[in-house]
Amino acid sequence: MKIPSHLTQYAMDIIEDESNGVTSFSLQSSTKEQWFDIYYYGELENGYITGVEPSFANIKIVAKSTNSKEKILLFDETEHGYNAMFCDSHSDEEKANRLLEKFNVPSSK
Repeated sequence: MKIPSHLTQYAMDIIEDESNGVTSFSLQSSTKEQWFDIYYYGELENGYITGVEPSFANIKIVAKSTNSKEKILLFDETEHGYNAMFCDSHSDEEKANRLLEKFNVPSSK
């Protein structure tokens, strides 16, 4: 199963396509909610979320349940990925000072 370990407790309806190596799943909160708003830290550039100065390796994406407001961390570039493991380090202050903005899309499953 190719689901990031921090998301396995929230994964449901898992589909693994062995022909192309893609795994897809639906997200579910700990209280079984399936509708979320997406929040992010970064800049929107041509529809993509990109990092901001000084490091540009500081994107954060969170799904927030529309009812319970439970937050599920989808991706944190200061913790996940190659740069976080081998290249970049971020202070606790830098990590804490990333104010999230609501992604301008309707709540969705």
